[in-house]
Order: sequence, then structure tokens, then C-alpha cells
Amino acid sequence: TILHFYRILIMSFLSNVILMCGIYLERHDADSNIHRFYALTISPGIFSDWSLVREWGRVGSPGTVRSNWYESEEEAIKAQNDILRTKQRRGYTLAAITC
Repeated sequence: TILHFYRILIMSFLSNVILMCGIYLERHDADSNIHRFYALTISPGIFSDWSLVREWGRVGSPGTVRSNWYESEEEAIKAQNDILRTKQRRGYTLAAITC
């Protein structure tokens, strides 16, 4: 589950090994020629802040990238979960979780 990956992230951060975990979603509709992806990655910053990096676009093409910064990891995780729920309601499915 997602919570399990965040526990790994926290443990690796405490042991001075920075690990970035990401969620990769896809949406396909062959009738409408829709083949899209949405990727979410949380990573620590150098000033005790956290970034949520979002990338989206057509599968097989470079996507648009946007970063949002948060003061705590919990805020970044909440934002990631909110976006994840929204995307799943719009038809995106979980394709991969990477660490």
C-alpha cells in the first residue's frame, strides 16, 4: 500500500539514504484515442521542505512537469493522496509504484 512505501521512505531518510517513491497512473480510451499518464513523486528538499512533483501528458511523449513545495512530508502526502483520488475518479488506474 501507499502507507507502506512512505514508511520505507522515512526509514531510508533516517538512515541517510534518500529514496524517492513515485506513483504512475494511466488512462486509456481507444475509442476516443486517449492514452494519458500522470506521475506523482514526493522527495525531500535541502531546507527541511518536501516537494510533490507532478508530470502528465500523452503516453510515449514527454510530459508537463510541475513542482509544489510543502513545509512537511505529511502535507505533501495529503496533497498527493488528494490528487490520486481525483485522478482515479476521472478514470486513471494505478500502473506502477516505483522506489
